[in-house]
Amino acid sequence: MVLFFFYGLILVLGELMYLSKREERILEGELGEAYRLAMEVVVKVGDVLGAERLINISSAHISGVSYKNIGDEGLEFLRELRDNGGRFTVKTTVNPSGIDIINWKKMNVDKNFALKQLEIIKIFRDMGALTLLSCTPYYYIPVKTGDHLAWAESNAVLYANSVIGAFTNREGGPMAVFEGIIGKAPYIGLHLEKNRIPTVKIDLKELKKEIDIRGEYALLGYYIGYIVKMGVPLILNYPLNLKKPAYLRLFLAAIGASSSIGLVIIEKYSPDYYKIKDMNLDGIDKFTPNIKELKEISMKIQRDMDRVDALVFGCPHLSLEDLRKFAAFFKYNKPRKRVILFTARRLNKISRKYINILKKSGIEIYFDTCMVVANLKNMGIENVIVDSAKAAYYLTSQGYKVHVLNTDEAMRYATKE
Repeated sequence: MVLFFFYGLILVLGELMYLSKREERILEGELGEAYRLAMEVVVKVGDVLGAERLINISSAHISGVSYKNIGDEGLEFLRELRDNGGRFTVKTTVNPSGIDIINWKKMNVDKNFALKQLEIIKIFRDMGALTLLSCTPYYYIPVKTGDHLAWAESNAVLYANSVIGAFTNREGGPMAVFEGIIGKAPYIGLHLEKNRIPTVKIDLKELKKEIDIRGEYALLGYYIGYIVKMGVPLILNYPLNLKKPAYLRLFLAAIGASSSIGLVIIEKYSPDYYKIKDMNLDGIDKFTPNIKELKEISMKIQRDMDRVDALVFGCPHLSLEDLRKFAAFFKYNKPRKRVILFTARRLNKISRKYINILKKSGIEIYFDTCMVVANLKNMGIENVIVDSAKAAYYLTSQGYKVHVLNTDEAMRYATKE
């Protein structure tokens, strides 16, 4: 059952990578079945991908934990892993679930779904995970430049690599579970300095002023991911406001949605930039996009709508500063349309003042989940405005009608009759 959940993974071992004596003992079952299985999977994956050895990680972050995603097979896998003694040996955090664990009834969630989702969360907690239920672990756990991680949420991976200067690949959710148990990951991909060198240049000189005026940082990220797809883009002549935390988060999340990219190097900003700034990169491709190209690509994830059921924010999860901004706006500007915010429960206490203002203004706030893994249709929503190209990408694929506005435009739109 466990291996069935791990995408039916059947790997044929070639010559095994180097293992330390302790790693060999774990593989032989010295610490029990769960650790043996975790080591076996991580070693097999590393071996097939050409890793010479494993590397210690300081944290893991697990994605795909919604019951909507993993179903009964995934739940059984987690039960078996826990019951066989599986415990995380490094700080391990967990992505949003399919429900607000306290207010799921307000989301019109089926009781059976809710109970199974709550069991999934309990199992992770039993195994020692910090159940943040948030896609922004970088706000809540210490991560520093040079740390090696095993993170499986694309926006978090891009933030860790591109902003903090940590080292992590874009892991699959089950792989991150196994890596969190043994505290190790294959020493491949973006864990290696040689794979963190730019493969393409993106020069934004022709549209940076217009992006700042329009506030279309999310659509810019989606466009870059769409045209590059893989590798390590070097971002040159970027819009001045791109470095603002809220815009940067939307930008990176959108790149992750439209590509398999795990690292972008932002000129004079990303820690990796200072490692490559003196390299001769004349031989790599260069793109100089314009606003027309960006608009054409953006229409793949949005459309105009006859009606709007809700405006939804929080993909990635809203930060404390975001909540302050929303509260300051809606305190004096009454929303005329349904507005829903998603964030981490960790902010429930420290942002109580802002949350009270928002709720008094009629804003709905949900924790532990987000619009991508929750069922918005159960909440009476089929036509939605978002400020996130990542949210637009996934909601469009789920059959919703979506339109993207920048955050300020969307807030103002919510106050119109």
